[in-house]
Amino acid sequence: MPQRPEDLERHVCLPIRALDGTLMDLWTFTRGGEQASVSVRSWLLSANSHRDMTVQLGLAGVGVMRILDWTNLDELAAGTLVQVLGDWESPEAAPVNLLFRPSVRRNARLRLFIDFVTELFRDVGAVRGQVAASERPNWLGKHYGKASAMLTRGH
Repeated sequence: MPQRPEDLERHVCLPIRALDGTLMDLWTFTRGGEQASVSVRSWLLSANSHRDMTVQLGLAGVGVMRILDWTNLDELAAGTLVQVLGDWESPEAAPVNLLFRPSVRRNARLRLFIDFVTELFRDVGAVRGQVAASERPNWLGKHYGKASAMLTRGH
C-alpha cells in the first residue's frame, strides 16, 4: 500500500489521456505545505472516454488509478475500491464547465439541465465536503504529449 506519492513509482498505475490527448502521467499531490509530483508508468494507457474501463481494471486489482473521488462513491463506500494516500490531495482536477450556444440560453430544457447539474454537485459537496477551486492546472490547454514532459521544459 503506497504511503507517500513517491511509492507509486513501484506500482502499476493506470493513467488516462486528457481530452486534448495529453497523457496524464504526472500525478501531483499536496499535504499541508508539502507537495510531491510523481511521473507514473504503466503498460496500459487509456483515453478519457474509456475511463470506465480504467475503473474496471482498478476494481480487478490491475493497478492504481487516479479518479475524481465523487465519481465512484458507491465502490468506495462498499470497499471494492480502496483509497490510498488518503491524507494527500490532488490539486489538479480539471474544471467542470457547462457550455452552450448563446441562442439557447433561455431554453427551458437547458435551464432544467443546469438546475439538475447544480443540484447534483450540491449533493456531491454534501457527501464529500466542499473543496476550494484550484488554480488552472499547468497541463490544461497545453499539448505536451505527456504531462510529465513539463518537468523537462522547466515548468
